[in-house]
Amino acid sequence: LVDRLLQAHRRQFWQIPLVYCGLTLYLAVLFVVAMDMSNIKLNAISNPSTFDYLYFAIISLTSVGYGDLTALDDVGKKVSIGMALLGSTHMLVSVALFIDKVNPSNHTAKG
Repeated sequence: LVDRLLQAHRRQFWQIPLVYCGLTLYLAVLFVVAMDMSNIKLNAISNPSTFDYLYFAIISLTSVGYGDLTALDDVGKKVSIGMALLGSTHMLVSVALFIDKVNPSNHTAKG
C-alpha cells in the first residue's frame, strides 16, 4: 500500500519525507491518547498536559530522546519502549523506501 502511494520518480522523492512526518504525527497522537488515558506520569512535571505528552511522543518516536522527560511508572516505561521500537522501525522503512525511490536501478531485471 505504501509503495503504491509513493510511486515517485526521482524528482518527486519529497513525498517520502512528507509521508514520514505525517505518519509520525499520527502515531504520536495515538500515543498521546494512550498516555493521557493511562495517566502516565512524567518526571519534572506534576500534571503533564497534552502538549507535554505530544512532545514526549515525538521525541521518543524520532529517537531523539533529549532525556528531559521520562516515564516514571511501569506502564509509562512500557509505552516508551513501544514508541522507541515503533519509531525505529518506522524510520528504517522510510529510509529504505527513500533509497529505493532514489536508486531505481534496483528494479531492473538482471540477466
